[in-house]
Amino acid sequence: MSPPFEDTELNINHPYYDVARHGIIQLAGDDNFGRKVITFSCCRMPPSHQLNHTRLLEYLKYTLDHYVENDYMVVYFHYGLKSLNKPSLKWLQTAYKEFDRKYPEGTPVLCPVLWSNNGYC
Repeated sequence: MSPPFEDTELNINHPYYDVARHGIIQLAGDDNFGRKVITFSCCRMPPSHQLNHTRLLEYLKYTLDHYVENDYMVVYFHYGLKSLNKPSLKWLQTAYKEFDRKYPEGTPVLCPVLWSNNGYC
């Protein structure tokens, strides 16, 4: 299976097309140390009733599985997270537990702290 970002165009037959088409998770390139930089942009998240957050978590894991053997960095952009597109606290707890099991603790994650009245970051 090829990495999720190898194709320049997203194919409707992609196993996570329903989530990937929003562009929430993207491969931004490599940093100065050769690590893959993967972005998670909340501003691209549609309203919660239009996005299956379980599928979003599955897609994030599917994406990271392609890079987990190498160094990578996840850059989380909190800006744009609103009450309409915010996942539930239960979903966040589930996501935290999922990542705690499989992905190394040392994975660098940059969480830009931006002003927000209703976010989780």
